[in-house]
Amino acid sequence: MNTLDAISNRKSIRSFTGEPVSQEELDQVLHAAQSAPVVMADYNNCILTVVKDREVLDLIEDAGRALFNSDAMPNPLYGAPTLVLVSMRIYPGREAAMFASAGAIVENMAIAATDLKIGNCWIWASVTAVQGNKEIYDRLGLPEGFTPCGSLVLGRAEEPVGEPRDLGNPIAMTVI
Repeated sequence: MNTLDAISNRKSIRSFTGEPVSQEELDQVLHAAQSAPVVMADYNNCILTVVKDREVLDLIEDAGRALFNSDAMPNPLYGAPTLVLVSMRIYPGREAAMFASAGAIVENMAIAATDLKIGNCWIWASVTAVQGNKEIYDRLGLPEGFTPCGSLVLGRAEEPVGEPRDLGNPIAMTVI
């Protein structure tokens, strides 16, 4: 798949089989993360945490469920067996830039996963859940001063990944 097709065909997968991706595939997705643009090339203030441990994933899901209406979000990670959490050290005045950098990292991973036909979904509930839960924060081994800013779940999808689709133009646009 070429880059533009991977971008156009990327979509959020919300139904996973529970089967993990191979280590080689995960390494390719993580390489895409490492290739993302980061504000001021400040890579020393970024950390990727790959979570495969079911117990930790369950803690994150429970915390996410507690933050939101559990009826509306019974399975916040959609059964995905892997979560990649992107955390940043955020300095005053650079908050938006660091969150934007985390977004670029997550999007690079999502495009790479789509190219590899790996199910993926940008997950905000896990970020919010970790930010507000010291137990999870500690279990993840996040260094002091780092804030979870984005995350992506990965796994084998219950539906086709990377299939062509016509989005039209859902974002309003002004050309001056």
